[in-house]
Amino acid sequence: MSGAGLLATFWYDQEPLTLDLAKARPRVCSQDGQGTNLAFHVERRRRGYAWITLGNLYDVQQKDSVFQQGFYGQLARVNVWHRSLDADTEIPAQASGCKTAPVIYDGLAVRWSGYDDVYGKVDVVHNSECGEVVCPPGYGGINCSVALTDKIPPQADFCPADIRVVTPHRQTVVDWAEPRFFDDREIVRQNQTYRPRDLFTWGDYLVTYAVFDAAGNVGTCSFRLYVLREDCKQPEVPASVVEQCEEWGPEGQYRYCTVACADDSQRFSQPMPGFYSCGSDATWRPNRGVASKLSYLPCTDTRSPDARVVLRMNYHTENPCSKDTRASLQVSLMTGMHLMNAATPMCADPNCDSLNVTVDCVESGSGGMYVSRASFVTPSESLGGVLEAVQNSVMNNDALAIQHNVDRVSKDLSSFSLLPEPYCTAGSTFLHDTCGKRAGGEEKSFSGCGIG
Repeated sequence: MSGAGLLATFWYDQEPLTLDLAKARPRVCSQDGQGTNLAFHVERRRRGYAWITLGNLYDVQQKDSVFQQGFYGQLARVNVWHRSLDADTEIPAQASGCKTAPVIYDGLAVRWSGYDDVYGKVDVVHNSECGEVVCPPGYGGINCSVALTDKIPPQADFCPADIRVVTPHRQTVVDWAEPRFFDDREIVRQNQTYRPRDLFTWGDYLVTYAVFDAAGNVGTCSFRLYVLREDCKQPEVPASVVEQCEEWGPEGQYRYCTVACADDSQRFSQPMPGFYSCGSDATWRPNRGVASKLSYLPCTDTRSPDARVVLRMNYHTENPCSKDTRASLQVSLMTGMHLMNAATPMCADPNCDSLNVTVDCVESGSGGMYVSRASFVTPSESLGGVLEAVQNSVMNNDALAIQHNVDRVSKDLSSFSLLPEPYCTAGSTFLHDTCGKRAGGEEKSFSGCGIG
């Protein structure tokens, strides 16, 4: 870069400035020679090369900007040519827009690129709008006076909230304040599903207004209309239940309630929601019955569950499976279980009516294998002693050894297992870790998956 000076223009309405390279530190000057702190500084590093700094002059050693030696503002594009640009053709083209102006490669010394070292309070803003006239949507031109294709829909200045009417009459007239719309051009048409002072019966209605401008853009306003026969009904509260309700919504018209058992030892017979709510449609949710009427489940007394003990063991035979042998084995196992119960009471009831024995048979190459399962119910507080007594009888006292009762059938102790599971008697169900009366009093027993 050489020469007494370069003509520099930055915008069409600004005076041209001169880049003076004759000084020890080149500077940008106005036509009268007065120095000015402009957008960049040029520092010679060695012959034929220079270092350009945009913005404020930066002292690398001090790691700070030089006071009052720079430019504060925004830069969108910087180019330097080692020749004067043509004032009639080239300069107007460059002034047409910082992003849209063509790059003049003839004599171009500094391109708008390579400024990679950033120091101080500098923000790089991408997708700038420099040199462009930003008009409101739908308008263009130099003065934003040219109407373009209208793409802006009408907007609602006022849209009513949901309306709720409670009336004992099957038909009623409902009135409301209509929505207000505005548009940057003109609204030419309006449609609506219902009109104020229309006649409505009990029900739920969606009221929608749609307005159109001349370009076909549409703006909408929608709200719900609830015409109700009665307000939220007070739920029936069983004596065993404590209810706590609060008001919510506009003017406290709506309600939500929580329930709990009055006695901490009682439980609900089914899982209960965290709360019940009744809103603008006068419907309680969640609800198992009639939507407008909520009924709470009563609380029920609870007790600790019993235990169902399941005993499994296999019996081998050299003969193929036989229905007669299977039936005889089932009778022998039932008798053996009753004998164990007589020696050490293990059932919750005196006659051990809960005892159940099943026998299946599986064919194998060496004969048949009878798979037996016996179960009975025992009180949970006696479970430990019962398990120990049954295991000792089977493993050590040769209980349930059937080879003397059924020909050529012997028990396989390696298949013996004894597993307890929680059990609620008929008419009750599991409520957390307890048993309580089933809703509706259904006669049904229920057992869980484990106990511990």
